[in-house]
Amino acid sequence: MGKMIIKALSSRFAIALLAVATGLLTQATVASQDLQRRELPFLQAEVNADKTPVKVALPTLAQVFLKGNSSKIGQVIVIDSQGQKLVLKHQSGQTLSLPLGQVEKVVFKDGNVFYRSDGRMVYRGNSNEPVGKQDSWDNIPLNDFKLGDANKGQGEVTLGPPVVDEDKLEGIRLVARNSQFVVDEMQFNLPKKTMMIKATPY
Repeated sequence: MGKMIIKALSSRFAIALLAVATGLLTQATVASQDLQRRELPFLQAEVNADKTPVKVALPTLAQVFLKGNSSKIGQVIVIDSQGQKLVLKHQSGQTLSLPLGQVEKVVFKDGNVFYRSDGRMVYRGNSNEPVGKQDSWDNIPLNDFKLGDANKGQGEVTLGPPVVDEDKLEGIRLVARNSQFVVDEMQFNLPKKTMMIKATPY
């Protein structure tokens, strides 16, 4: 009889311990999830703090070199990373859609018009000389480039490590405060979902 009582008490004690342990584990899990939720905005802000959106201008006339030694000329009005296409607009108003996979590079030559971020139109070349050397940014994620006002070639590229290190990024910030980066060349790497941009400050 005594053994039965002891066995019953042991079972109840084990069940009680299990319940307490389960409750503590649940509380710890909830607390951990709550801490993660509270820390996430700070972590995200820290990541975003390392990146800087830089306004860039695409001149109104580009030559698109295609694989196979052919090329097309027009104004770049769409760069669609999701649909993987580039759209050119001719002076006649007609548009031409090109698969990004067929694009070797896009070149914007001197003598073409570009628009500053404040809307002013500028003729590149002659009296409007660059204020700095050409810069090259490689391995930019395709999603980090956005083309806003396509008619004026107003774009924005988000730069930060590992595309550029902190020292170079600070230099880009300083230049961008008083100058406009104008795109000279673009290349696309679809397997890596990245792009390269060469730009010169004016």
